[in-house]
Amino acid sequence: MQNKRGQVTVFVIIGIIIVVGAIFYFTLRPGVGEQSVPASIEPIKTSFLNCLEEEMVVGISIMETKGGFLEEPAFVPGSRYQPFSSKLTFAGVEVPYWFYMKGSNLPATQIPTLDSMEGQLERYIETAVKNCNFKSFRDEGYSIGLGKPSAIVSIDDDFVDVEMDYDISVEKDLDASILSSHSMRIKSSLGFLYNSAVEVYEKEQADFFLENRTVDVLRLYAPVDGFKLSCAPLIWNANQVNNDFRDALEMNTMALNNRGEKNDYFDLEISRDFDARFIYASGWPTYFEVNPTEGAIMKAKAVGNQDGLGALGFCYVPYHFVYNIRHPVMVQLSKDEETFQFPMVVLVEGNVPRESRATETITGGESNICEYMNSEVKIDVYDSDLEPVEAQLSFSCFDATCDLGSTKNGAYDGPVPQCGNGILKVTADGYKTSKNIYSSVSEGSLFVIMDKKYEKEVSLIVDGGAYNGDAIVSFTSDDESVTLIYPENKKVSLVAGVYDIQIYLSANSSIQLPASTQEQCYDAPRAGVLGLAGFTKKECVEVEVPEQMITSALIGGGNVEYEFNNNELENYEELEISGMTKRSPESLEALQMNYILVENNELEVVMK
Repeated sequence: MQNKRGQVTVFVIIGIIIVVGAIFYFTLRPGVGEQSVPASIEPIKTSFLNCLEEEMVVGISIMETKGGFLEEPAFVPGSRYQPFSSKLTFAGVEVPYWFYMKGSNLPATQIPTLDSMEGQLERYIETAVKNCNFKSFRDEGYSIGLGKPSAIVSIDDDFVDVEMDYDISVEKDLDASILSSHSMRIKSSLGFLYNSAVEVYEKEQADFFLENRTVDVLRLYAPVDGFKLSCAPLIWNANQVNNDFRDALEMNTMALNNRGEKNDYFDLEISRDFDARFIYASGWPTYFEVNPTEGAIMKAKAVGNQDGLGALGFCYVPYHFVYNIRHPVMVQLSKDEETFQFPMVVLVEGNVPRESRATETITGGESNICEYMNSEVKIDVYDSDLEPVEAQLSFSCFDATCDLGSTKNGAYDGPVPQCGNGILKVTADGYKTSKNIYSSVSEGSLFVIMDKKYEKEVSLIVDGGAYNGDAIVSFTSDDESVTLIYPENKKVSLVAGVYDIQIYLSANSSIQLPASTQEQCYDAPRAGVLGLAGFTKKECVEVEVPEQMITSALIGGGNVEYEFNNNELENYEELEISGMTKRSPESLEALQMNYILVENNELEVVMK
């Protein structure tokens, strides 16, 4: 009986073991959607998931660089009056505009939706995973068969999910498995940055903050409206005004941000959850029109024949110019080392920001460059006598400027960031700053010759004797301009070259100028469809000039073109300029005559 009881106990124990084993089996076995993979096949699964992650990261990066597009909208060319195609070329990449003007003068938008971005990523990854390389495994004896991939992508603020059905059949020896379902979560701010970009775009379309700041730059750096006290017409070169405006616009646009202090002009009062940058380059396609002009000349005529002035002379010069400007701006939003960028066109029409228009909508499917010093360059810096110069070096690419350090015995041999047509800036005490266009996409070298500066004492001879009254003395060459307020400043630093020297002598005056009004006319775009087609109409405005007292008047001066060479700059200390006579004007007619005489008076230059 005891033996029988022992046998029953054994059977009970065995039963318990079977039940526990069954529980473990059903509890711990892979659930629905999971796959039990033999250890010998696990490396292939891991390799594919790594490839999937890499390709997703590449796709997300491309999408962020190209304004939310992997599949770009159809290309639309620009025209003579609309120098914008549907894409902006930036750092070698064509980025579709979110807002631009078509060649037909119609505004158009092409902003991707979140759904379209998910669809583009799905199609991208379905194609990309076909390039995942299993060659090394096949070389080890694995038999691998591939099916047709099908992906579902979901973009959230902080991550991108991908679910992929892709049959990968694997066999080796006695092990075999089919890897069919693959899922992955990529940490990415794509969704957040896209939604933030839409907010910035909508704020621009509502407030026109870029247009308003463009108007501010225009009024600061170009003649728009006003008057000057002068007895000769005012003349501007429209091409030079265009160049000066573009240079100023480039610097002011890059200063815009979302991190400024309260009441900071450059702070745009947008969200601080990301870093915002705004980029314009003066060499980008830009439409610049100004009226009235005579060819490339902007001319404002002096006033002299209005009622009340009689024969007082031409000493008021009122002006009113009308500008139409269209230029691109690249918007970059960054967070956690990711950057989403998109361009749009900024419009100023008739000196004022554009008004909202109905637009044609088309939907479809950066980090700091100084961190990537991955190109080598050898730079040798010498003076005109081929003596080495110790200089400071910096390299600029778009809005980034990288400090390279200094030369040693006139030489620098080290890294620079890769950039096409960057600017290498070389500075040294006692030398003119040198700026050189340099492409650093591959290793290379550069030979820089620095022009030495020579400080000279300037003395003016008027009516045969030394002059110590007030004067403005300017030295202008092709690439720099120096102005002295004489006699407070009598020293000028010059390099060898040709200079235009202009001198204006001035003294106290009490000439009274009465008030006047002058009409200025210009061509303005017509309203409605005719305006869109480029038709204009004549419009006129009255410019009022208030009564003024001239407290400082021109009493003499002149101009001359003179070439300085290294020999005389090196061996002489004083720069004497003569050939001037003082004439104190008592009336507007006399003041007018002084301007004419100064303009035609040629000076004499002697080095001592």
